[in-house]
Amino acid sequence: MGYTAKKFLTNIYGDNNAIRTGRADRNRLMELMGLDRLGSYNAAMSDEGCERTGDFLKRRLVLNTYRDLYMPMYVLEPVDAGKNIPIIAVHGHGINGKEGLVSENAAYNCGYGIELSKRGYTVFIPDLCGFGERLEDISVERQEKSSCDHLNNVCISMGFSLQAVMVYELMRLVDYIEGSGFSGGRTAVVGFSGGGLTAMLLSAVDERIGCCYTSGYFHAVADTLLKNNLCGCNFIPGLWRSFDIGDIGALIAPRTLIVEYNSDDPLNEDPSEQIKTTGSAYKKMNSHSFFVFEGKGGHRFSGLGYDAIDKWSEKQWRK
Repeated sequence: MGYTAKKFLTNIYGDNNAIRTGRADRNRLMELMGLDRLGSYNAAMSDEGCERTGDFLKRRLVLNTYRDLYMPMYVLEPVDAGKNIPIIAVHGHGINGKEGLVSENAAYNCGYGIELSKRGYTVFIPDLCGFGERLEDISVERQEKSSCDHLNNVCISMGFSLQAVMVYELMRLVDYIEGSGFSGGRTAVVGFSGGGLTAMLLSAVDERIGCCYTSGYFHAVADTLLKNNLCGCNFIPGLWRSFDIGDIGALIAPRTLIVEYNSDDPLNEDPSEQIKTTGSAYKKMNSHSFFVFEGKGGHRFSGLGYDAIDKWSEKQWRK
């Protein structure tokens, strides 16, 4: 009592006022995550069946993303031609991985996989490493909802992070998407909570992502470190001494970035400083593609950015 390191740890994170928009900053982010240690891999997809659900087809695919690493997913395809715009929907915690995004009554209002498919998009909904079908045996035995802590500890000991694995696999999914007839730069990503962080990291390091919609994760690190968001997937060695959330958002500029937060969300402190940081980058690059929506209620996906995605996709459709 009174002797914890909490205050010390939350006050030594990075304090850099530089606007991070350059290639060197992007490379530094990849280095800190450990992405540069994973190399390249020719991913292969297997198709495990398809069923029709309402106005879309629900396919089950499995992507071999690395040696002995497999990422199962659903792909929701409009029965008609749709918008021919692919969206990667990234799940957060506590909704059983990809299953929560294809449920009409999902926890945290996270049925955005279905909603996006209803809007005419082809939606790729993977299980991230350590979630859903990819829970480690120890997590199943302990009835845990994710294997993040176990996996991140091992990853760190090998010189990279769990987020590096997650982002790496999503980059291999982008490879597949672009090889399936979709034009480059027309892929969007949507994520909530921890999935919102992964969506931002993917968008920051992979410029093939044309639009990022992140919800429930745009707080300052100092406001949440050792308070909330203590899952292992939030921690990358050295990251928070060089980057805050607003800095990661800045690396997405000038591409479209949609930020959504709820005013009564107990897991997110006031995001105004991070919004200011990211906004400065968009202003510097003379881009008007940064959108911020404030919702009501607690920690949930509000869907206030759907129309912004539609406006972005209309521009892609005309290309």
